[in-house]
Amino acid sequence: MSLAMLRCLAPFALALLGSVVAQEDAPEVKSEIEGLKIEVKKLPKKCLIKSSSELRDFVEMHYTTKIAKSSKTGKPGAKVDTSRDPSGLNDPLSFQLNSGRVIKGWDYGVRDMCEGEVRILTVEPENGYGDEPYSQKNADDESVEVPANATLRMEVEMIKVIRLQKSTTFKPKVCKRMAQGGDSLKVAYTLWIHPTSISGNKGELVESSKDDGAGPMTFILGAGRVIPGWDQGMEGVCVGEKIELVVPPEFGYREKGQGEKILPLATLHFEVELLSAEETNMFAQMDTDGDGKVDEKELGVFMQKTQGLKDPEIVKKIFEGEDKNTDGFIDWDEAPFPKGDRPAEKPRFMVGGMAPAADAKEEKKEEAPPADAKEEKKEEKKEEL
Repeated sequence: MSLAMLRCLAPFALALLGSVVAQEDAPEVKSEIEGLKIEVKKLPKKCLIKSSSELRDFVEMHYTTKIAKSSKTGKPGAKVDTSRDPSGLNDPLSFQLNSGRVIKGWDYGVRDMCEGEVRILTVEPENGYGDEPYSQKNADDESVEVPANATLRMEVEMIKVIRLQKSTTFKPKVCKRMAQGGDSLKVAYTLWIHPTSISGNKGELVESSKDDGAGPMTFILGAGRVIPGWDQGMEGVCVGEKIELVVPPEFGYREKGQGEKILPLATLHFEVELLSAEETNMFAQMDTDGDGKVDEKELGVFMQKTQGLKDPEIVKKIFEGEDKNTDGFIDWDEAPFPKGDRPAEKPRFMVGGMAPAADAKEEKKEEAPPADAKEEKKEEKKEEL
């Protein structure tokens, strides 16, 4: 082989060696849960942003799901569903991490994942569809069938990580109270269409609480009465603090829009000042009969009143998820929402102040005259005769 040929091959050899090294240096992804195997198939040259479940990111990704070769049920290798249709059009799925929108194995499998990264997920049944068969139509009206106890193999590609942007413009020296889920918040705000928005008039003023007749807005934090960007963005803000929020459509009004100025898929820009935050005891509000526990009916009434939720099946699922000991109630220890101090146990009163039957018998026994007293009475009667 000539020296010139070696010189030509040298860059190729270095590039090949570099690709091998890069592959060897690819990080091993340890799963946070058992029954989920995560393998990195491809890494981007530079990781600009990683998905975060703590920040509750939205992720947009392509996927192909098949029955895994190791599956005990179903046909190994059979395709279940894909975001890439036969025509080659891109139809990625968007969902929020830690929201329960997708199966557990998928949610955990794409955490701390870079844009442009491709992973292979092997999802055991307990992190997939469990011991019941799954059947549904996908977005293309195609049937998606997963047999019971199936292990799945998913190839997932992270297209985009969508994150709520939050910055503080003023913070009081002393934080007297920090907003928490369940608090009643009063806020002053101004809303514009963000300059990066793909819809609407960029930079246009939409509305402000300073407008005539508007005034501050009051809402319960975390109750779903405002856009997700507010529920998430206001958590941890101090009374008196001023913040700016850049709200992507996934955290705002999504494909629906709102009114004439907020068009579908609009990105929003808020300036918000927290005027007050008052603790609310959601447990006490639900526990209408004051027995120190919440039943399914009480939860349903509260959800309808505060969130407009009327679907009894959804209420039932929420209730069953929180009733950890399956006794038919959500007690104070089980309640994950703001609940104040532990309610005092009610004293047990008998009807009309009567003592329990056993105690009454004892009292009657104590009140009965002794045997000597009975004999004395008999003697008195004899003497009288």
